[in-house]
Amino acid sequence: MACLHLRSGIRPRGSLFLARDALGVKPLYYTQTSKGFLFASALRALLCEPVVSREVDSNAVLDYLTLLYAPAPSTMLRGVSKWNLGMRSGSLGNDRAQMAVV
Repeated sequence: MACLHLRSGIRPRGSLFLARDALGVKPLYYTQTSKGFLFASALRALLCEPVVSREVDSNAVLDYLTLLYAPAPSTMLRGVSKWNLGMRSGSLGNDRAQMAVV
């Protein structure tokens, strides 16, 4: 498993811990919407939610055409980002995402 999602009694109620290991194969995509903080290991999973923007990020497309990939945090969708390898969240309570390198 490339991504880790934990909810436990140790953290304050309503908080979430997310992490992506340094050698993971699966990406971790996330976005902030009117429904709150959404995350998934595939863009198509985020697109199941109607509030996620389907607008194409032209800078990410240019990166893809130049480098054959879109470097993190860019994705092909504007408003959707992906975490770098080895990133983790601090506390996602109150719809805030704090990230740091593990």
